[in-house]
Amino acid sequence: MRKFIAIFLLLSFAYFAVGWYAQSEAWITQQQYLTFGGIIGALASLMGLAAFFKPPLSRNDIQNIEIESLRKVVEASEEIKRLEEAQSAQISQLDELQKQRKEMELLVRKASMSLFLQEQRKYYVRQIRSYIDASDELSERLNSLADIDQKLEALEEEIEKDPHVEQLKRVIDDSSFTSLSDYSSKSFKSPMTKAMFMLMKTLDEMLTIKI
Repeated sequence: MRKFIAIFLLLSFAYFAVGWYAQSEAWITQQQYLTFGGIIGALASLMGLAAFFKPPLSRNDIQNIEIESLRKVVEASEEIKRLEEAQSAQISQLDELQKQRKEMELLVRKASMSLFLQEQRKYYVRQIRSYIDASDELSERLNSLADIDQKLEALEEEIEKDPHVEQLKRVIDDSSFTSLSDYSSKSFKSPMTKAMFMLMKTLDEMLTIKI
């Protein structure tokens, strides 16, 4: 309603300006200009009186205004909260990216160290091979050692498959505390070699006692 009144008043002002120019140019008579101007002025007066006598805002109108204002405040608060959450998410993402960057730097350093150690190992292997190739005696001893290791491994497998191996282990366990000082300083390649040594020591002690 207010928009309609405002538009009508603007058109009224426009009529008086254009109508005055039109009657001065003899497009319309002065009587016509005054007649239409009186009608438009009367209508404008009536609309002004209607707006003046319009009842004041009711309690419902005030409540509606308050509700609308509150709704806008809530929407503004939600928008602020959304912006804060977006900012917090961006900060968390930046922290995560920073963490990943540090982890990647550490991984690159580890990979570089691994490559360096691998190259160093290859260098030492080449040196050892050159020493072995240069010494026939050392090469022969290493080959003999490899043969002995293979024989020991095969022998231990046969011992493990023997049906009396558990009895042998019990005898060794029973006598281990008496002969510990004899073989504690010795080093063995495998537990079964050590067990055989303990068994021989036990049998030797038993024969000595009998004699």
